[in-house]
Amino acid sequence: SKYVLKLLVIKHSFVAVKMGYSIAENLRNPSFMGWVVEMDFLAQLKAAMKTEDKKVNVCDSKNAPVDWKAHAVHEYETTTDLKKIFEDVKDGQQVWAVPLEWNNAAFDAVRIYRFKGETVLHLINVADAKSHTLKMHHVSTLAEQIGAKRISFSAVRSTRRVKEEFSWIGGISGQMHKFRIGGTSQCWPKNDNVKNH
Repeated sequence: SKYVLKLLVIKHSFVAVKMGYSIAENLRNPSFMGWVVEMDFLAQLKAAMKTEDKKVNVCDSKNAPVDWKAHAVHEYETTTDLKKIFEDVKDGQQVWAVPLEWNNAAFDAVRIYRFKGETVLHLINVADAKSHTLKMHHVSTLAEQIGAKRISFSAVRSTRRVKEEFSWIGGISGQMHKFRIGGTSQCWPKNDNVKNH
């Protein structure tokens, strides 16, 4: 199951990811492959945290590196746990939070950082597919529960090879007009499709 695979990655990192890719290819199961891609990204976050520069290997749609770092990676179970992580982020840090819940409805990881005195909740969707649904009501509720005023989204897609770069995909739409867009002074539009920020 996805939950067991996630626990294996937390404990054994790339060994479990390589094993997962092999099993997924033999099963020819797209859902299982999607889980493995998500676990690959988690393993890469944990590996980045152990390097000197903390750099996460992610490229944008033009294949240019994105400035994501992993100063810390936390697993969490409850919204209260996530709120504590969110509140403890310091200026200059990029901290990641990964839900242990296996069927999270809205995202696979959260990148948290400070911008102009406010903490940004950057929700990451890791996918093997070229599109993915984001349930905006879950996002809005979560943001209100932890006190976020700035939200951004990214979707990343794997090349299906361990330790290779992930890339951004797609656009996100929704009614998030109560929140500012990540590191900008703009608020989310009420009804428009919005590119990832």
